[in-house]
Amino acid sequence: MPLLPNEIVPGVVAILEPEKLLNNPAVKRREDAIPFRSGPFVCVQVRDGQSTWLNISTKKDRRGLRLELRTDWLLDGSEIWRSAPQFVSDARQTFVGPNEAFVAAGVNELPHRPHLRPRVSQEAVAAAIAEINKYGATAL
Repeated sequence: MPLLPNEIVPGVVAILEPEKLLNNPAVKRREDAIPFRSGPFVCVQVRDGQSTWLNISTKKDRRGLRLELRTDWLLDGSEIWRSAPQFVSDARQTFVGPNEAFVAAGVNELPHRPHLRPRVSQEAVAAAIAEINKYGATAL
C-alpha cells in the first residue's frame, strides 16, 4: 500500500522513488546527491509536517562505512526483510522535506501483505541520527 501521511513517523520504512525527491525543489539534499535506485528508505525524524529520510541497502560497503541495521532493530515487514542484512547507504545523503513529497515519492509502492509495513526500532533511529550528526548532514 502506498505510504500514507499518518504513517510518517520515525522508524517507518517505505519504498520511495528518489527521482521524485531529487526533482522536488522543496526537498533538501546534498547538491551532489547520487541518484539512488527506487527502494527502501527509512524515516528518522518528523517535525511540523517535515521529515528526514535515508536510503537503505542490503549491500555492505567494502570500506565498512555503512551503518548496519542489526536484525533485532528490524521490526514488522516480511521475514525476508527482517532476516536480510540491511544498511543505511550513506548517512551524508539525507532527504529532508515536506511529508507530502515523501507520500508522492511512495505512490507506486506495492501493498504490504500479509505482513505489516516494515519499520525499525528507536535504537536504529538513534544510531542513524548519530551517523547523520557525525557527518554534519542536513536534518531537521
